[in-house]
Amino acid sequence: MIPTLPTPLKITSGLLLLLTVVAGCTTHIGYVIGEPRNGRFTQAADIKIVDSPNLHDYRVVGRVHAHSRAVKWLPWLLASQDRLLEQLKSEAALLHAEVIFDIKRYSRSQFEWQEEHLLGTTAIICNKEAGDAP
Repeated sequence: MIPTLPTPLKITSGLLLLLTVVAGCTTHIGYVIGEPRNGRFTQAADIKIVDSPNLHDYRVVGRVHAHSRAVKWLPWLLASQDRLLEQLKSEAALLHAEVIFDIKRYSRSQFEWQEEHLLGTTAIICNKEAGDAP
């Protein structure tokens, strides 16, 4: 049996449903249903980490950042280095990158917090026949 709602609640629930449909269809997650808008999707597992690339073989597409934060007296709550690298790869996949290089690590400690950060530069391989390209 369908309950009967007063008119103001019908309007509110209708607007909420409309907002949910509109917001759900316009987010970047909605692109998975249809065709990709910026070319093929890049999986995080496919992204390689390169020590010192030859910049003539790559086209830089952006910078990525991953961080972990924990209470100072609970340092084991910080994410591991491998987990931060996986976060970097996930961010690079959103940029459709193929490699990450120039990774910098820094940590910061405040009165009650400590943080670990990784910053990296992402790029697409332009010259696939290059000797040092992965």
